Amino acid sequence: MDVEVLVRSKVDILLKEHWASPTGYLEGDIIEGEVAILRDRLDLTVEGQRVEFHRQFWNGSGWQTERVEILITNERGSANFSFPYTGEEIPGHPEWSAPDGRWRVLVHFESADENQPYFVEQWLNSTPSISQGNPEIDAKASFLTTQVIVISGIALSAMVLVGTIMYNNYRERRKVEVLRGILTDALMSLKASNNYIEAIFSCYKDLIKYFRMRGAMKKVFETTREFEDVINKMLGGIVPPEEIDGFFTIFEEARYSDHDIGSEERDRAIQIFQSMIGRMNRALGESMLSRTSSTESSLYGPSVKAGQFVDAEGQVRFAGVDDSVDKDGFKI
Repeated sequence: MDVEVLVRSKVDILLKEHWASPTGYLEGDIIEGEVAILRDRLDLTVEGQRVEFHRQFWNGSGWQTERVEILITNERGSANFSFPYTGEEIPGHPEWSAPDGRWRVLVHFESADENQPYFVEQWLNSTPSISQGNPEIDAKASFLTTQVIVISGIALSAMVLVGTIMYNNYRERRKVEVLRGILTDALMSLKASNNYIEAIFSCYKDLIKYFRMRGAMKKVFETTREFEDVINKMLGGIVPPEEIDGFFTIFEEARYSDHDIGSEERDRAIQIFQSMIGRMNRALGESMLSRTSSTESSLYGPSVKAGQFVDAEGQVRFAGVDDSVDKDGFKI
């Protein structure tokens, strides 16, 4: 005799598209997942059978089902779902809420033919948990904040650098302007009077006063050529050394020479002064002075008395002692 025996096959539910996110979801993000139904031990696909996706949320005390979506497996035995993530809100149920935005999707497989099922019912409870992530706007704000700090730091550094360069340029220009003023006064004195020695001495005296304020005070035991090195450092790149050498030659001639000073020496001095002033004018007309700062203050220490010398009038004077000294204690 023939006996009809109904045998139901066991199945496996596999996750083909995982819907877990390590960073969480934001409101409006689409959550997508896919499962595959296979015969147990045979790895044959199950087509045309019903798969239920139970969408649940955590209400603070337990899991509550919000919706059940029923789909039919295709020829590959697959069924997929998708829905927008709503966070703490429950669509269509304003009286419900998910306090921390936790959701999950449970998968339930059951034969399409309830009267004559060919497969064993199966649940997949170990599905990924859906959690709420940090708002994207906050992440962007944090990034922008960091970006603004970096840009502000760069801009501030640039401003400090530009300010430092401008201040150093101002100091360099100021030095040249003061020296130009001293030389211009001496030039005017030479052109306006015949007192050659007095004009040269006055210029040299003003130079020493200025360099003393700059920390390069001339010591009484220094020679004129030693003091020349200081001016060379300050005017390096503006006035060539040969012109500065010519200027100090004029001073030495006025101080130590015993021959008569005439119009020839006066014209030569005027020519040297005009050349130096002209170079300074051209330097001040440039956008910046490309010269390094001098270190006069580190070159000189306290004044030390030394020997004696004979001045231009032939009188014997002691170093550091001058009857015609100014009240401020200045000495040549």
